[in-house]
Amino acid sequence: MRYKEIFGVLILAALATAIPLRAHGATVGIDVNVGPPAVVQETVPAPREGYTWAQGYWDYDNGRHEWRKGHWERNHPNEHWRNSEWHEHEGHWTLERGHWDRD
Repeated sequence: MRYKEIFGVLILAALATAIPLRAHGATVGIDVNVGPPAVVQETVPAPREGYTWAQGYWDYDNGRHEWRKGHWERNHPNEHWRNSEWHEHEGHWTLERGHWDRD
């Protein structure tokens, strides 16, 4: 029984190191054959000290596009926020989710 537990931990550790990292978190790509609807126009609130506004975007979940409202992200030293955006290439749409990039 002990060997199964050790083997399970080793498998989990191997999987964890195989996840691509970007800035402070893992990125998960979404690739679909259907482009997102038109962007929803949101009212951007007044600037908030120490925070950056992350624009809303169309996510893809459960086989359909779902709007995610904009929100505040606490600033990260020496980094800038990149909003989520969709990219089309040869009929395939890929979502790059918002994230912090190093300056």
